[in-house]
Amino acid sequence: MGRLAVEMAFGVLWAPHHAFRQFGRPGVLALCVGLFLARWLVTPLTTVRNLYLYQSPILLPLPLGSDVQAYRFWEQVWYAPYGLAFMLAIVWAVVAFARRLGIGARFRDVFELMAVAYFTPWAFSAAADCVIIPAGWIMPYSMVVIHLAALGWSSALLAVGLAERYHLAPGPALRLSALAGALFLIFGAVVMR
Repeated sequence: MGRLAVEMAFGVLWAPHHAFRQFGRPGVLALCVGLFLARWLVTPLTTVRNLYLYQSPILLPLPLGSDVQAYRFWEQVWYAPYGLAFMLAIVWAVVAFARRLGIGARFRDVFELMAVAYFTPWAFSAAADCVIIPAGWIMPYSMVVIHLAALGWSSALLAVGLAERYHLAPGPALRLSALAGALFLIFGAVVMR
């Protein structure tokens, strides 16, 4: 299982096509569930916690003039369940759109692809967050650049994975990954701030 985890979660860095060809091997679903859970359970314990502890500024104004620190405190509580739910909704949306394009996408396949594609870039952005927030280098716009770069990287990896899994031309794979990225941006950045 350890070798499979390295090949898939970090193999996407140097050989994404090879990493996405590992699907179907024993243990892949369990690994992808683990990556998916790690991403959404670790973030509130690192990035979100540091935003609260270091009283980092917020990018978008809160509704009804809510207190930023109270929001940051409660964000630590609801971040994981909300993130898990919206990622599952994005998987469902990609599957539905793929089927409208005539691609026989399956929920499990897209879930596994997204778990891998959205893990490695997140790991790098989470590590950066753990350095820049406590160091006081944080400004809302610096986090936007780092997180948009991670989202772009994740979307590109998802396009490679979708093309590999379903033997797609670049156009449909890019449209599906752009949908996932746009939904992530809406649910993740706008709603969660």
